[in-house]
Order: sequence, then structure tokens, then C-alpha cells
Amino acid sequence: MSKFVIAIGREYGSGGLEIAKKLAAALDVPYYDRDLIALAAQKRGISADVVEQADEVKAKPWDTPAVVGMPSFNDKVFELQAEIIREKAETESCVIVGRCADQLLKHRDDCLSVFIHADPEVRIRRIMNEHKLGREEATRLMKRTDKSRRAYYQYYTDCTWGGRGSYDLILNSGKLGIDCVVAVILKAIEGTAK
Repeated sequence: MSKFVIAIGREYGSGGLEIAKKLAAALDVPYYDRDLIALAAQKRGISADVVEQADEVKAKPWDTPAVVGMPSFNDKVFELQAEIIREKAETESCVIVGRCADQLLKHRDDCLSVFIHADPEVRIRRIMNEHKLGREEATRLMKRTDKSRRAYYQYYTDCTWGGRGSYDLILNSGKLGIDCVVAVILKAIEGTAK
């Protein structure tokens, strides 16, 4: 199989990270998610904690510099992560989670973009189990995280987060199950990585 990239967008609690890890293991390639924070921080010689505060969060109006037209810190973090994503896609096969990778790499023939979703009830149960939270807290976390991801994606891409025009595949992990979703993506990547 030739070089490929799988870009995964996901609703919070849909199992997107677990799917990415299973794909990476099955294909024997690295996956990138939160480690892009460390790579971005290392590249610029700044604290990973500082970069993490801007990770997958769009700039707020009060974050905008006083000089109109200058990028905010969040914009700089986005551009830095975008640079790293493009470098990884150019040099190796990998799985990349979030961070608008599907749109950053949409011009590449070797990129398969996937969006993972599930019914809210399935996601709430997963969040409750994974984070040991009550139903109300899990529901609030799911809604808040999805709202933030949607705003971030739409701010930096002008595309609809989770919209069918933005992805090659949209899969319901609640109906199909994690392992079936992994199998479908593996089959799809065989068709694109020739």
C-alpha cells in the first residue's frame, strides 16, 4: 500500500479517538491528536500548556490584537498545527484526529477524510463511562465540546462541521460499533491508497 493519510473529525463521545488508535495499530502507522500540541510547542519553543489553551478553540473577539489584521494567538496556533499536519501528510502515512485536517489536506489524493458521529444517548453513556461523570455533567460536556469544535471548524474552514460536503465518509459509530467503523475505513483506505 502506498502512502496515505486518514483525517478523522468526530463528535465528542463518538469514539473517534479510539477508532483512530485502532486504525493506526491495524495499519502500523502513527496517529496524531493531542501530540500535535507538543509538536507545535516544541517547534516554537513555547510551553505546551500555553499552546493547549488555544488547541481546537477559535479566537474570541477579545483575543484579537489591538492592531487590526494581525492574527490572534489562537490563529497562530492553528497555523502552526496546520503546518505540522501538512508536513506529516507529505512525509508519512498517518492518522490525524481533528484540527481541520480534512480541509487542510483536501487537495491531496492520498487523504481519506472521515467524520464519526453517534446518537446523543450513545455518546452521553460513553462520556459517563470514560470520565466517571453523572448524566447532567456528561451532557453539558458533550454539548460544550461539540459547540467549541463546530465553531473552531467553521471559523477556520468556512465549511460545515459534520456536513456531508466536507468528508469522504460519514459513519455512525453508535449504530455500526467501533470495530465495524474501523473495518469500513480500512476497506475504504485500500481503495484510495494505490
